[in-house]
Amino acid sequence: MKKRYLPFQTNLDSEYPGLYMLFAVEGGAYFFAKNQDLYYVISDFGTMTDFLEEEDYDILISEYEFTNKDECRHFINKLFKDATNGQSNIKLPEELL
Repeated sequence: MKKRYLPFQTNLDSEYPGLYMLFAVEGGAYFFAKNQDLYYVISDFGTMTDFLEEEDYDILISEYEFTNKDECRHFINKLFKDATNGQSNIKLPEELL
């Protein structure tokens, strides 16, 4: 897995065609996208700007890149369980099934 921060003004829909919302959490949401043989999980906490200084905005959107579908699916399931206090009923996109 590779992680990088994206600029705060990144337009996720144009940057990641076929963007799929996995689930929302307080202050943000997690998304999935696939591009060729790469799998992406994107966390967008852009609604948290009221709590940060403007120079810190670039930590609000993160991209996690995976070359392996199973590793990506495991990461998403762990994120979901951690974010929802152990619930595990998330609808995954077809690319991950």
